[in-house]
Amino acid sequence: DAYHIAIENGFPIERVIEIENPYLDKIRECPAKFSSFKSYEQQNKGLCLLYVSDPISKNALEQYGNEKYWGYTEYDVLNDLMDVTISNKRIAELRIRLHPLEDDSKYSHILNRTREAFNITNIYVAPRNNSLVEDCVWSDIVIGSETMALVIALIIGKKVISYIPIESGKAGAHLPQKQIIRINNKEKLFAELESLYRK
Repeated sequence: DAYHIAIENGFPIERVIEIENPYLDKIRECPAKFSSFKSYEQQNKGLCLLYVSDPISKNALEQYGNEKYWGYTEYDVLNDLMDVTISNKRIAELRIRLHPLEDDSKYSHILNRTREAFNITNIYVAPRNNSLVEDCVWSDIVIGSETMALVIALIIGKKVISYIPIESGKAGAHLPQKQIIRINNKEKLFAELESLYRK
């Protein structure tokens, strides 16, 4: 993808050299270690979602002095995902994978409030000792906004959704991979998950 972007932006083709990425090559070999895992779709006929969180509000605050500079935060994304999970009986579990820079209790106020209101236990934070590959292999669908974890999930062979809950604004789609499904509102997200379940 980077090679083609460089050519499209006018870099002389004779000066652009494409080389393999050793880290991504290693990732391609990892899923075999977890091949015995079965997703919830296989076990219980329900979708197993992995949300790969990202400190969007913290980055926006540090760079621009405004947590909502891009028009949304990771809290908006998670709240929409939880609404979709709770209202969609097709979903078995929503696992939240925290970014290394995020505190373990970051979403506890949201999760505790939801458990009290809906008496659910199928939305939770992944253990810190889980590897990214392990969490991706566990899932049927990986959802995030603009994190590199989405690219890792693609390489592993997962369906990947980039969810940015705004119609337009400063937050563009920066990951170039065309296989990423891009969605910008909760209704479309619900419909997409329904359609993926039926496939």
